[in-house]
Amino acid sequence: MNILNRVLAIVFALLVLAAAALVLVVSVGLVSPQQMGVPLLADVLVPFAELQPPEQWWALGVAAVLLVLALILLVAELTPPKRDPTVTVKEDELGRVTVSQSSLRKLANREAGQVPGVLESDSEVDQSKQGFEVRSRVSIDPASDVPQLAEQVRERVKAALERHLGREVKEVTVSAQLEPLSGKKQRRVR
Repeated sequence: MNILNRVLAIVFALLVLAAAALVLVVSVGLVSPQQMGVPLLADVLVPFAELQPPEQWWALGVAAVLLVLALILLVAELTPPKRDPTVTVKEDELGRVTVSQSSLRKLANREAGQVPGVLESDSEVDQSKQGFEVRSRVSIDPASDVPQLAEQVRERVKAALERHLGREVKEVTVSAQLEPLSGKKQRRVR
């Protein structure tokens, strides 16, 4: 969400929050509309101060729900977005080089998808002290030779990651299945 949308959502949430809070305190009788000091605001709130029990309960309920929803929206907009985890490729006196895990995942998926017989792939790449560990799930063509295909996927993914990262890939685990992968799909480009 861009910054303008966030600012508008925050302003909207604050306005709804203030309006709901005013209706609540006036409906309960904690503050009279005349004590607000703003004539226009007092004129708007007078009907809420004069509500009797059945309508008063409805006004309180709606105001409470709006108050909670505005608080949820405000917290959601003020919470910073999640950052994609990164993997440190190199660190020396000049600084650090990092790559996002989503980029490594896309690279592994692309390389696995280039193997003939692989219909789609879903990979995870993790970093350990010994090197990178890759888990690839692939959906394969039923006519494929599974052991040969899995070995090709392992070799291709390992070579690509080592070439791009300059670090050792410790392990590549391949799980093959005939049915389509559930969730996100990386279709093979033909």
